[in-house]
Amino acid sequence: MVNQNLNSFKMNLQNNTWTPSEINSCEKTFNCYMVGMNGGPLYKIEAFRDSKLVASLQSENFFELKITNVNQVGVYPIDGIFSDFDSYARFTINDGNGKKVYDNSVDTNLFTVEILEFFPDKNTTVIGMRGLFKGVLFNKSNPLDSISIENGEFTFHKINYNNFNQCKE
Repeated sequence: MVNQNLNSFKMNLQNNTWTPSEINSCEKTFNCYMVGMNGGPLYKIEAFRDSKLVASLQSENFFELKITNVNQVGVYPIDGIFSDFDSYARFTINDGNGKKVYDNSVDTNLFTVEILEFFPDKNTTVIGMRGLFKGVLFNKSNPLDSISIENGEFTFHKINYNNFNQCKE
């Protein structure tokens, strides 16, 4: 029997396709978690790409996307600060030249997420989702340096928290 991936993640970074590292056909280095909050669920997506399959803050590339108060299908501006309870997007590059961190702007709506669909699970209150994202992120150390993310897509039929298994278990 062939394993079927329930989840997917990809984006274009500076006009180049960017996908997380693949450990095997079911394990790819991205995940999503959901936490119930008073204003609506909070979702956090993490994706890692590294030539040595490192999946941590030390990865060569690390993308984070947090979306708060996700109550319905629609467009959500990502304009908060990097924190526990704000919506934010962050891309980190670790290379021989050190670390570069790119964050969304808090002054403009240059980064958005569109939630297209939800996937309720009758056995739990955890709800998967599918969506698109795009925008511009700015270097924290040099605001004149920015990166563009286009055609971002994610699907989470299952919320896999800290697990990289994208197939049915």
